[in-house]
Amino acid sequence: METGGSAGVAGTGGTTDAGTPELTDPEFCEATCDAIEHRYYLPRAFCEDWAYPDFERTPAYCEPTQAMGCVDLCVDGLSRVPDVCHDALRVAADCAAQSGDYSGPEVSSCILQACHGVLFRVSIECHGLRDDLVSARARWAGEGSENYSYRFTHYSEQATVEVMNGVATVVQGMLPTALTIPELFDDIEARYDEGEPAQIDYDPALGYPAEVVFYPPLCGLYTSDVWSVSDVVLE
Repeated sequence: METGGSAGVAGTGGTTDAGTPELTDPEFCEATCDAIEHRYYLPRAFCEDWAYPDFERTPAYCEPTQAMGCVDLCVDGLSRVPDVCHDALRVAADCAAQSGDYSGPEVSSCILQACHGVLFRVSIECHGLRDDLVSARARWAGEGSENYSYRFTHYSEQATVEVMNGVATVVQGMLPTALTIPELFDDIEARYDEGEPAQIDYDPALGYPAEVVFYPPLCGLYTSDVWSVSDVVLE
């Protein structure tokens, strides 16, 4: 998990590894709302600008609630999400609260540039991306095989990969490295760990990642990495 902002905001009690007392959620929310001078409400401020590209997904902290002030809404939002999402939201809120003056005449798309890594972490941890990956892995483990072939497309480049006894070989086209389906899952997980969310369509039957678009956290330059897996044949 990335850390950012000030020390002692990643939990709900006790102390940090450095011995600094951690803030409870109400204390954290009070300090954060004071820091941003109630200019916007956290964590709901991340729902519009930092929602995962699949807008059908709505994490619990974005769901409608009764009218609340900044502190109450912050505490409520943090209380209704899984631990990994809770921790990601606290780090992102703390970073946003320290990111400078939002009231000046010039407001750019990079106003939270220093927080892009932790904001993308919110996308990963709060929109069920890891849960989707775990489910897809399980489908492949249950329905897949050690022997199969598939077509890998990266932008306009295509290659046919054959996997025998869990070892991948390129049999047509060119690839820097041939990967098995489990290794493709590993690559997705590693990039999540680096803070790169992805929009992924997993095959509903076999679970392999059929269409993948990664969104590297680059301020103002949202280049994407696109690849796909098709024509999977089990042997």
